[in-house]
Amino acid sequence: SLFSLPAGDVGLAAVVEGGYRAWQYAPAAAFVDGSLSQLYIQPSQGHRTRWATAAELSVPLLKTLTLDMSGRYDRYDSAGRIFGAFTYSAGLEFRPVDSLLLRAKYSTAFKAPTLVDQFQGGSSSKQYLVDYANCMTVSHSINDCAVNYQNVYATVNTVSNPALQPITTRAFSYGLVWSPSANFSFNLDYQQLVIHNEVLTESAGYVLKVEQQCRDGILDITSPSCVAALNQVVRAPATPGSGLLGDILGVSPTKINLAKEFNNSLTAGLNYQLSLHRWGGLALAGAYTLMLKHQRQTFPGDPTLDLLNNPVQGQAVEFRSKANASLTWTKGGWSATFYSVYYGHTPNYLAQTNGYGTPDAGRLAPWVISNINLSYQATRKLNLSFQVNNLKNSMPPFDATQNPAMNAPYNIGSYNVFGRQFFFEARYQFGVASTH
Repeated sequence: SLFSLPAGDVGLAAVVEGGYRAWQYAPAAAFVDGSLSQLYIQPSQGHRTRWATAAELSVPLLKTLTLDMSGRYDRYDSAGRIFGAFTYSAGLEFRPVDSLLLRAKYSTAFKAPTLVDQFQGGSSSKQYLVDYANCMTVSHSINDCAVNYQNVYATVNTVSNPALQPITTRAFSYGLVWSPSANFSFNLDYQQLVIHNEVLTESAGYVLKVEQQCRDGILDITSPSCVAALNQVVRAPATPGSGLLGDILGVSPTKINLAKEFNNSLTAGLNYQLSLHRWGGLALAGAYTLMLKHQRQTFPGDPTLDLLNNPVQGQAVEFRSKANASLTWTKGGWSATFYSVYYGHTPNYLAQTNGYGTPDAGRLAPWVISNINLSYQATRKLNLSFQVNNLKNSMPPFDATQNPAMNAPYNIGSYNVFGRQFFFEARYQFGVASTH
């Protein structure tokens, strides 16, 4: 407490931090010399030091209005490369009546690349790849492409990027919390997020898709993204008069900093508690998130890609909306919870490849997974629980347009087929005084 105002004390918190981190990876000899399935992995190591200082100030301007401000400075020395940033935030909370809270906040953030992102050694392996550029030239559809372009056996050289820049963000949000009673609350918030230099780990498939989109005019072939992708794909000389590109000899994906990413979303939450008197109590909770905008610019000078409405631009497969809800019953040492997660629409494979305007391109049905959990506090030290995940054994929505070479009728990056799972757990806590 620094001093007092009529509405309350002005509070200050401060911290100073320092640290050292190191990374070292020494793969087995069979990986270094490639004797194991022709997979070559380079040894790697790196280290860095960091120090930071931060302070936060809470100022009760009025009985109903509070201002919160904070600032932080981080400095890194990463193998002789020094970088740092000052970040800050400011937030207001206004409570016109006891049951209603209005809030708004603006903040900046800074995050250094991980040591693995910076210093992980390169690797080389033979992989089966899809030659998207030649596929689209031959058949204008990935799924109808000849087998020799669906399974191209080529070298993938993954290279590290010690020159990665720190990630920085700007975030602005505002919303409200309404709680007319101690048993009920509702919150609604809007958030706008701008990210600079987010780290993207490229895959060989990602590079080949960008190459195809550049050659087909979906992306500007003179843009920095296209220039980079075309340089990352090595091809044999083309056969004269065939109209096709030469065979793929190698692809070199890496880790890059995205120039900008925009993300606007709306979130809502609900909590309600109900007493059943001698039968215990019920608690209901729910949350919903809707993505309003998601755009990305890969390199400075690139066009801004609309990942929500034009997935072919950025190969986006994200869920536009997500929600979850739970109902929990408690009585004495017993507790039972039913929990469901809702995953909204995603573009099908054809939409990701050719865009929504293509015949049969569209969005997949939502996906819902439900779990149950039953627990019993046998003693103060012993807890027993039984849980079932994916109670209905719900499988991902079937994608009839999926590339047959993937051997799965769904996108493995968005969905899983774990199916129904059972868990039994007995947890005993030592050092806790027993009530028996």
